[in-house]
Amino acid sequence: MSGTLSRGDLRADHKAALGSAVNKFAAPNNTDLDRHLNHAALALSRIKRRTLLGELSLVEGECNYVAPLDCFATKVSQWGSGKLQPWQNGYSRLPRLTTYASDLGLMINLSPPPTSAQIGLFGNKYTFFYLAIHQIDDDANKTTINPSDRDLFLLLTLIEAMKELASMGVSEPIQLHRGMGSYPANGTPSALLELFTKQVEKMR
Repeated sequence: MSGTLSRGDLRADHKAALGSAVNKFAAPNNTDLDRHLNHAALALSRIKRRTLLGELSLVEGECNYVAPLDCFATKVSQWGSGKLQPWQNGYSRLPRLTTYASDLGLMINLSPPPTSAQIGLFGNKYTFFYLAIHQIDDDANKTTINPSDRDLFLLLTLIEAMKELASMGVSEPIQLHRGMGSYPANGTPSALLELFTKQVEKMR
């Protein structure tokens, strides 16, 4: 399939690839299909990593901050690193960067929390690198997936669909679209899920 990287084209290709199985995903406004796209975007982000620079505005003694919306994991920060040695006045342990899930979404935890002395020395802008979820946009130019990864992404959308069918208890063979290259076109959701997952490993 050779559409663009717009959400509409990716959705249309995913829908076509599902063949008759698309009838299992009939929620209005393409809700089911878009969920597959969004989950596949996260799955692709774990394979084809996208690193961005984030920034927090520090508050003395505050350890919890809302993560960027597209963040699914943090990497490292150089804030204050190497600027003071343990024997120098004002030295204290720098915050360790971790994440956790909350009702507000993904949160960043800095432990121990930044002190007023640290903020005075290093500034209140805490920059850090993080792993970002690939974005799928109605405008193909704003989608962050590499064109060379389009087939891999569409395979990941099928994996998401097969996961859902298997969890629904669908055990009869389903017929997918025949124009899927070397991928199998029929089988039970569980069997196709296993085959597609192995294919992803070959395409990494």
